[in-house]
Amino acid sequence: MQTRKTSAGKREKMVKGRISFERFWLRVQTLQIRPTLQKRGRGRVTLSAVPGSNAALQAEFRLINWVMLPNGDEIMSGEASARLFQLVMAQYQVTGNNRGNNNFKEALVAILTDPNARTGIITKVSLLDAREFARRLSGLMGDRFRVQTEKEWSCARAQLSGANWTLTETKYEATSSSYGSYVLRQLHNDENLRRGCPPDERCLGSAIRLVREARRPVKGNS
Repeated sequence: MQTRKTSAGKREKMVKGRISFERFWLRVQTLQIRPTLQKRGRGRVTLSAVPGSNAALQAEFRLINWVMLPNGDEIMSGEASARLFQLVMAQYQVTGNNRGNNNFKEALVAILTDPNARTGIITKVSLLDAREFARRLSGLMGDRFRVQTEKEWSCARAQLSGANWTLTETKYEATSSSYGSYVLRQLHNDENLRRGCPPDERCLGSAIRLVREARRPVKGNS
């Protein structure tokens, strides 16, 4: 009698497991996400969700040109496009402040909601916007992206392009009043290359340049 109960219990678990997998696969197909295994370092494999049928995102991402940095990471040669930002940041709730009398916050909302505004380079973003963009892009593409540092910008400067101020993750502390701000860098006008801006404000119509980190072996693995 006990054996029959055990067998029935096993059958019940098998049925539940099969139903769970079917629900999972239905969700994968509904979201149009293709699960792929990717190696992280040496001997580690993780499951990441990569857009399987999102042709628009894949096509826009392939337009990016990258410059190799000395440590093996890569930095965008140009500035992030408005189209890529829109595809990655759908349903993004814009927060933060405007600087002075500008309406950069409202302009960013328009880029996300108006199809006619999704051309050219994404500007009028804060460092917080850029960090969220990098975080979401990392989740979609399976690599780790982050906002550039000033050192990385300077290292690759001769191979970079773009007319806008770009955000960095480098603290700007030239004066006591600018404490807590982060550096903005621009390729043009050597006399005015460097500015500072708080991470939640949108200053100087700033743009985004990301770094894609190289995949490195995990320490301690042989």
